Amino acid sequence: MKFSMPFVCKSPINSGGMHWSTRAKLKDQCGGYVFAGIGKELNPVGKRRIIITIFRPSHHAMDRDNAYASVKPLVDAIKRLGHLRDDSEEWLDLQVVQMDAKSRRTEVEILEANNEF
Repeated sequence: MKFSMPFVCKSPINSGGMHWSTRAKLKDQCGGYVFAGIGKELNPVGKRRIIITIFRPSHHAMDRDNAYASVKPLVDAIKRLGHLRDDSEEWLDLQVVQMDAKSRRTEVEILEANNEF
């Protein structure tokens, strides 16, 4: 399953601590894109590999921990819509990749964890 969003989530570490209403809006926005892109899953099964590719100009690249923290609202939305049993390492193999691009966007691919590339 694949879908994309026309924006990149900000890292909560670099945003000076998001206000709760801003965080809630981002969570809802991510949920809307997940639902529009792949819908709702009623019976999540097995471990998932999620590859999130963040496209942004290289001078705005985040370090590894900020990149992973920035996709937390997106992973939570995927879980809330039933595509993940849990976001612990037991059920999720998460990979966050950053690519240099002029326009910002985020692409998400969800695979069964036993699939090979």
